[in-house]
Amino acid sequence: RRRCCCSSCCCCSRCKKQNKEENNDEAEETSRFDRFVDILNKTLWVLVSLGFVFFVIVNIGAQAQANNTFALLGPAQLELYGTFRNGTVCAFDDRGPQSNITSFANKEEAHDAGFKVLHCGGCGECSSWENLRIEWATRKYLAQESARCAKKSLFGGAESVNSCLELPPITFGYECAMCWTRDILCTKKYCAFIYLQSMLINTVSNFAVEEGTITSAVCEEANCELEDGHGSGEMGFVECSGATRRRMNIASDIERPEWQQCTNVEVDYDDLFGDCCDDGEDFSETYPVWEELDEAGLQWNQISNLNGTNTVDGKI
Repeated sequence: RRRCCCSSCCCCSRCKKQNKEENNDEAEETSRFDRFVDILNKTLWVLVSLGFVFFVIVNIGAQAQANNTFALLGPAQLELYGTFRNGTVCAFDDRGPQSNITSFANKEEAHDAGFKVLHCGGCGECSSWENLRIEWATRKYLAQESARCAKKSLFGGAESVNSCLELPPITFGYECAMCWTRDILCTKKYCAFIYLQSMLINTVSNFAVEEGTITSAVCEEANCELEDGHGSGEMGFVECSGATRRRMNIASDIERPEWQQCTNVEVDYDDLFGDCCDDGEDFSETYPVWEELDEAGLQWNQISNLNGTNTVDGKI
């Protein structure tokens, strides 16, 4: 029993009241802390539960998209690459930047017209001299850079993606960039859960296409290269762009099976455009030289001296 802090009754009454208030304050502080801990525990439990639900939904969605990819991939590859070495070709008359670039029913017809094969399949929006150069020059980093541009579709939409593809270190022309943009949006529609799963397990930068492995790149190939979405009847990425690295027989940062490489190509892209580029910095340094070559109507192997003034066969 607490004793009075003084001898008078009034003083004792005040002390009792003060002690009671102090006890109430202590109890209220303890109660607030307990409530805070309780709310924190419940919040953490809700977040963990939501994270688990999200993980389950992503994995279920990714498995469904993977099953769909397995079903579509083989037929799409056979349609695109099964006989593409024997069919239509895109060829040029070998006059550098001024070359006439057009489609022929086969390589024999191209030869009869005095043209050389640039890539298997018909010419498309990316089959111009400038866009062919970009396909070649960015072969070591285009997958990563196009993935960076693809992220802009989350908030900016198609125009933001297209603008990104038109800027260094890519610089596709508008129509070619639109083919890539349509492909990116198609991939987002049909392969989003596979992409999210790859982020969760830290394989988002895996562009491999080994047999039996499903990545975003494989899903894109199954759903968007032959048609803009399976069964849509709309032109797919390969027909739209015309020039792709497989059709151009270019080994890129995405490894492809040998049977999907066009061995009919009759040009050395290194001779046409140079051995650039390892990264965006190389691209920026080389781009002005390409512009000078284009203005002079020359290709890369006609450079006689690449120095501070970028002299090209005495014409620049």
